Amino acid sequence: ESELMRVKGMGQSAAMLLTMMPQLMSRYQMSALGERPVIITLADAKTYCAPLFIGANEENIYMICLDQAGHVLHRTLLHTGTVDQVTLHPRTVVETALRHHAHAVILTHNHPSGVVQPSQADLDVTERIGKALYMIGIKLVDHLIFAGGSAFSMMRECVIGHEQTE
Repeated sequence: ESELMRVKGMGQSAAMLLTMMPQLMSRYQMSALGERPVIITLADAKTYCAPLFIGANEENIYMICLDQAGHVLHRTLLHTGTVDQVTLHPRTVVETALRHHAHAVILTHNHPSGVVQPSQADLDVTERIGKALYMIGIKLVDHLIFAGGSAFSMMRECVIGHEQTE
């Protein structure tokens, strides 16, 4: 807001409104999906998850809990990191999935750098989480990464092992 106030002719109200626009757009797009959206396809997952990262300047990781029919039971921001990393512990994912009676989960995070490819850390934590969820009978449907208008699906790119997703 303070940076916008330096622009000639910019008032405080206009600057405040402009700084709130990313959050307003995100809320609007999420509300357009309805009370209990269904995520069955990769396209559904991308449509649901993309608005979560509008205007995000640091890495955020979300978890979406699904029932057996793919209805969203719960969405939670698990952690906010820095501009180039976010920490995620399998225990947090397992506890959240159990708390919300999830049949399956989708993980999603952003790369503010604009590089959509997963890092080795992304791959490693996804593998550990997939195994932990598999052991308790919960399916890891996908881990999506959003960056620069693109999305990377670890499931579609065969990064998530089949033994933890079947």
